[in-house]
Amino acid sequence: MYLIWKDNVSEKYETLVTTSTDNGFSFTRPIVLGKSSDSISQIRALGENVYVVGVETTPNSSDVFFARSTDSGITFDHVISLSGKIGRSHSPQLVISGGNVYVTWVMNLFGNDEVVVRTSKDNGTTFGATIDVSKSRGISDHPRMAVSGSNVYVVWQESGKGNFDIGFSVSTNSGDSFRIMSLSDKEVDSFFPTIAAYANNVYITWEDRLGENFDVSFRASRDNGVTFDPAIRLDTDELLSDIPEVVAFGDNVYVMWRAGSINGTEVLFRKSNDNGITFDEIKRLSETYGPSQIAIYENNVYLVWENRVSNNNEIFWATSTDGGNTFRITKVSETTGDSVSAQIAIDGENVYVVWTDYTFSRKYGEVFFARSTNEGLHFENPIIISNTITSPNDSGQTNMEQFTISSVLDRKNYTIAGKSFDVAASSFEIYPNWGIEIRLMTRNGGVLELTLPRDIIDEIRVVNASIEDYTVALGFQEVSADPSSRTIRFIVPADTYDVEIKGAKVVPEFPISLIILATCFAVLITLRKSIIIRWPN
Repeated sequence: MYLIWKDNVSEKYETLVTTSTDNGFSFTRPIVLGKSSDSISQIRALGENVYVVGVETTPNSSDVFFARSTDSGITFDHVISLSGKIGRSHSPQLVISGGNVYVTWVMNLFGNDEVVVRTSKDNGTTFGATIDVSKSRGISDHPRMAVSGSNVYVVWQESGKGNFDIGFSVSTNSGDSFRIMSLSDKEVDSFFPTIAAYANNVYITWEDRLGENFDVSFRASRDNGVTFDPAIRLDTDELLSDIPEVVAFGDNVYVMWRAGSINGTEVLFRKSNDNGITFDEIKRLSETYGPSQIAIYENNVYLVWENRVSNNNEIFWATSTDGGNTFRITKVSETTGDSVSAQIAIDGENVYVVWTDYTFSRKYGEVFFARSTNEGLHFENPIIISNTITSPNDSGQTNMEQFTISSVLDRKNYTIAGKSFDVAASSFEIYPNWGIEIRLMTRNGGVLELTLPRDIIDEIRVVNASIEDYTVALGFQEVSADPSSRTIRFIVPADTYDVEIKGAKVVPEFPISLIILATCFAVLITLRKSIIIRWPN
């Protein structure tokens, strides 16, 4: 699994990528791909190939860049420019199909913002010419792309003819050429299209605005985008609806959007079981404050959104395992700061959520990550992926406090240095052939960063926390490593009083009596639900 984000601690945005090879339990140290603007980058993967697009800003231009890894994210090829560093480019989108890689973005051509596409047919090694797929006399923006077989579909919003319209372009030859058409009613303003494709079917939703009304419209094509059914309105008159999302699998089409009424703002959902010909009644899932996202895996439907709880934005999750008939709703985030901009990914029963959290800083958000191994029914304690909470204090940044704790074993003193936020670490114990136990105190939870000498523990595998009457496994991030030590960071849940860390033993051999004694201690610690770092036997 791969995560990408932008980092601006030094006031200069950078694009970073990190990899997990254990289904999101731990992550590698981030790789910096290059400077970027505040535009959101995208990442896609197929097999060992990983592809990234983003925007790099220079004093005279903004450039769409592309980077590729052929070794599962361990290394990346040299970053290349797709837009040629000419003029202003932004809003890149990336899709892949087999060995084909398609990138679309907005590029200023001859004074107009146009939607363009470049295609690679050799896994991103080389790219063909830039093709203008919008050819508008006005401004084209907000491109979205989908692919099915050799068919490539691009949708966008454009102005210049009196109103904002929804433009659509289709290629039936893997991006070599495109045909353009308009989809929306030119009597109203239409914005923010989204698109999904499955087999020969293409589904597009967008937001219509007529006066003070905000509606969600839907159109379907069942012949690879050659023709489209008339537009269907999915919301109702009493609602002000916006930010629609659409996904499809088999004959099923699922649409979610945000809607406001006199009762507040809600997450709404509708599904079709006949390729978008008809839709079931609207389902009201929850109140919402921010944007939403929807994803599917076979018959499972997953939704994520932001909701305002006790003056904070929190991330909420809905799971349906029956094709959208019923949903179970879970709150994923549980922090004292705002949680925003959630994204989701699905891999079988494994479900992943990543978001930006402002618990530790009023200015810089942290990238939080949480995973579920049971189809989103329960999420493990989140981990911090980014690295801004240890940055110098400026403009509201919260620093972590440094500490040192020691332990004596076989007349030798061992020391662990660390940093903490809202966590007090008091001491630790070493148990040969077993692990280490760190005693700590925290009321509301916080963050712990530990620099663990390799002569104590190495090849860290498991971190557990003892909370009241149960023990939970904690995901962790490796912040840095050198020949003498390894630094990890993890979120400590509220009311945790011990942590365990499990790894490979590098401590010198001990008398058998000490090993037996350590084993006895292990039994006692287990009974009192401590958190211990263990070594394999």
